[in-house]
Amino acid sequence: VTLYSDELTGMMPIHAAAAWGNPKCLEVLVRHGCNVNQLDSMNCSPVHHAARNGHNETVEWLMKNGASLVELNLFGQKPADLALANNFPDLADVIRREAKKQLKELESKPLHPSDSIELL
Repeated sequence: VTLYSDELTGMMPIHAAAAWGNPKCLEVLVRHGCNVNQLDSMNCSPVHHAARNGHNETVEWLMKNGASLVELNLFGQKPADLALANNFPDLADVIRREAKKQLKELESKPLHPSDSIELL
């Protein structure tokens, strides 16, 4: 998989596949080592791009394959915010529901011993 990224946007092939709504292409890219949470220069992940363009099937594929739905881009927007801002309220609702599940999972995970913080 090429590490090519657009000089202006920092978009990589995985971002383009998500922006164009192509889950089959995403599958190939991920199988060859691309990260579903790769950030571009605006701190947008593939799911940000798919949500912004209303690609339900692509968002679903990304969610099933480990995409984080709670990350903020440089403008402080989550993927659900972008879906809503671009008139995809049903998609925004789906993303919000799944994001809540992700947050609950994160909160319930025990810290790994290397993550512990010692108090003085």
